[in-house]
Amino acid sequence: MVKLSKTFFWRTFILFSIPVQYGIIQLLKANPSWVQTNYTDSFYPRYFNVLNSVLSYFPFSLGDVIYILIIVLLLNFTIRLLRKKVKLGGTILFTILGFASLVYFLFHMSWGINYYKYPIHQQLEIDNNYTTQQLVNFTEELIQKTNAVHKAITSDTLAVKFEKPVRYY
Repeated sequence: MVKLSKTFFWRTFILFSIPVQYGIIQLLKANPSWVQTNYTDSFYPRYFNVLNSVLSYFPFSLGDVIYILIIVLLLNFTIRLLRKKVKLGGTILFTILGFASLVYFLFHMSWGINYYKYPIHQQLEIDNNYTTQQLVNFTEELIQKTNAVHKAITSDTLAVKFEKPVRYY
């Protein structure tokens, strides 16, 4: 029996996971009612509440820290490549593919699948035939109404502060 190295296993896993992920995304795109029922209305609210419970303890945006960390890691990786003057070989290619695969997966699990549900105008049975100018006029009307409600709530123009964190689900 041939013993496979961990590196070979992960490279193979990454190589096969990318087309599998792509295929799953194509299936989700073709089935917006399944996405709406099983992801948007069932899985995502629970997932959001767990993340919100954990991340609400941080007084800063953890997502921004992750973005900065990813940028620093990518810059470090690029600088190391340039210093070594390494040709794009198998190891580097699989590292890049692995990183891309992980980001693709995390994006879709944390939010991206919501893009494949029915559009809001279909869910609410709203006509979506409007011009850009009609949209601008409607937005300005909403701004005026929101500002009027804000003035009715408070006497100043500062943001309204809530005592408890807002839960969306």
